[in-house]
Amino acid sequence: MASLQIIAHQLGKRYRHSWIFRDFSHEFRAPEVYGISGPNGSGKSTLLQVLTGFVPPTRGKLKCEDSHAPGIPVELHPRLAYAAPYAEVYEYLTLRELLGLHLRFRPLYRGLTGEDFLRIAYLEGHEEKLVKTFSSGMKQRLKLALAILTQSEALVLDEPVTNLDSTAKEWYRELIREFNMDRLILIASNETSDFEGAGTLIHLPDFAPRLTL
Repeated sequence: MASLQIIAHQLGKRYRHSWIFRDFSHEFRAPEVYGISGPNGSGKSTLLQVLTGFVPPTRGKLKCEDSHAPGIPVELHPRLAYAAPYAEVYEYLTLRELLGLHLRFRPLYRGLTGEDFLRIAYLEGHEEKLVKTFSSGMKQRLKLALAILTQSEALVLDEPVTNLDSTAKEWYRELIREFNMDRLILIASNETSDFEGAGTLIHLPDFAPRLTL
């Protein structure tokens, strides 16, 4: 049973004189799916980046622990898989080269192979194409598959259905249902249908103009 937990206490993030969010506290524990909703500009993406340690908070405390050893910090990044529209992939590699590079560092779930990955992601036949030639929908499907199918204790998805058509949206939701695997999953989105299976839904208010106090 996964035991990863991320504990946020009074987190806030400010850029110059404006707060993106502030006074955010929550405990995220595996295995559970958390949905983070809110209007555009409410800070969903920034919150995910702070919670995962990619962006430092302006104030507050953030801890990542194993529930079997409370109080002892653990490093999140080796346990994390992350996908977002703004997270770039190496576009000047072919799909086969990109996947081979990824598999050198991170294994796939359930002993899946690279060929399994291509089949599940509906990318068979595109192995020798440069990723830069992919459509926006194909790139998003690639990013989602790399995150969801990679073995990890935490899965973080920001606006996962961006650039996906209705068929690909259903593909994504089926993938989440099949590969939740006792993970801690954080999903930020404007689409309520993305939160299917979420045990906890967190709504971020839009408190513009968020001037520094």
